[in-house]
Amino acid sequence: MFTNKELTDKWDAISFYDGGYKRIDNIHPLEWYIGYEDIDQKTILLITHDEYTNIQSSKSIIATIRQRQDGRWAISFKLIRKEQEDVFIRLCWDIIESSRDKTSGCNAIEFIIDRYNKWLKLMEHRSSELMSESLIKGLIGELIFLEERVKNGMTSQDAVIGWLGPDGAHQDFVYTNEWIEIKCIKKSKVSIGISSLEQLDAELPGYIYVYYIDKTSLHDKKGFTLEEKVQQLRDLFITDIRAKEMLDNKLFKYGYRDRKEYNEQRYLLCGKSKYGVDNDFPRLMKSNIPAHIISAKYIISLASIGPWEIK
Repeated sequence: MFTNKELTDKWDAISFYDGGYKRIDNIHPLEWYIGYEDIDQKTILLITHDEYTNIQSSKSIIATIRQRQDGRWAISFKLIRKEQEDVFIRLCWDIIESSRDKTSGCNAIEFIIDRYNKWLKLMEHRSSELMSESLIKGLIGELIFLEERVKNGMTSQDAVIGWLGPDGAHQDFVYTNEWIEIKCIKKSKVSIGISSLEQLDAELPGYIYVYYIDKTSLHDKKGFTLEEKVQQLRDLFITDIRAKEMLDNKLFKYGYRDRKEYNEQRYLLCGKSKYGVDNDFPRLMKSNIPAHIISAKYIISLASIGPWEIK
């Protein structure tokens, strides 16, 4: 396992004038190579016995599949927009590291392409935009939950691996025996919003954590900024390089960038509640609504789910 910086250093050690590719390592079950297809255009290459045709390029990356003379197939992703290099390196690191438990085969290729497609959306997103207030509060809540999990004994890697919200999962966190949905609201609010039919629909036992978070003054010593909360998690993960790299990638996917603006507003955690979601919990699921309805958003009164609160 290596870091984003180490991946960058591996690329920088290759002379793009000489051409050629360098294998990532001999431990990875898949044949990953990095190099330069053209002058100063970073390229990641996968050599496989399996043919795959459904792949798309973007404004930032040219994706190609071609058959080699030895009969095997080469899948390459070439960066063509220099300003997206930071995102591209994160993409490559994420794909390489997340596929370490994969072996050759169509399932492995499909996993890689799916991961790549999700990153394409980030590549086209304007990273100069600040996160909205609702996204900031949501991220703060999820970071608080991560911090609690690690401090209560879960390993840093296990905690961050289960953080699936930034990857587009229906629930914010999914672990072996449970799923967790995080809701962050003002202390004065009396309800929570459910954004889809799938959000509370899962086979595993589930929980809703409600964090009451309000804005506070810059002089409130009990408060914290988003930047401070991010740094607290990075410090907590500092002894586990892999966990810290995964954390930074999840933050990147969420839309967070290190910017001074995220240190200009302080927030205060005013309290929290936890609710168990069982078969009797009031929720909409595809199994209990007419088949004609394919999507829905709804609001749940917190007072009405008092019997499900876990003290």
